[in-house]
Amino acid sequence: MNRKGVNSAVARTGEPAPGGGNYFNFGCNQGNYGIADNGKIAFGAVLASDGDDNTWEGSGMFVSAGPGGTVALARTGTVLPGIGTVASVGYNAPCAAATGGLINNRG
Repeated sequence: MNRKGVNSAVARTGEPAPGGGNYFNFGCNQGNYGIADNGKIAFGAVLASDGDDNTWEGSGMFVSAGPGGTVALARTGTVLPGIGTVASVGYNAPCAAATGGLINNRG
């Protein structure tokens, strides 16, 4: 991301992801992220479970909380009370609303 002419990484392949595993793939389309008016960045990622990044861990939707780090919104294995357990999270184009709310193409 670029703020006031300074580039900084939100997440990088091989880095630890919130909740375990490492970021493996962020997709190859520029639209695989959303930026809210408050500056938070939502993105989807495929996760790997080991340092070699060769064991699939699942997928997730994350949001950069600025200097405080990145948090997982939902990821493979997340339990949604009264609904069930997340099997996987599509990482196509999360949308960031002006209010800072986040959704993906599945609603």
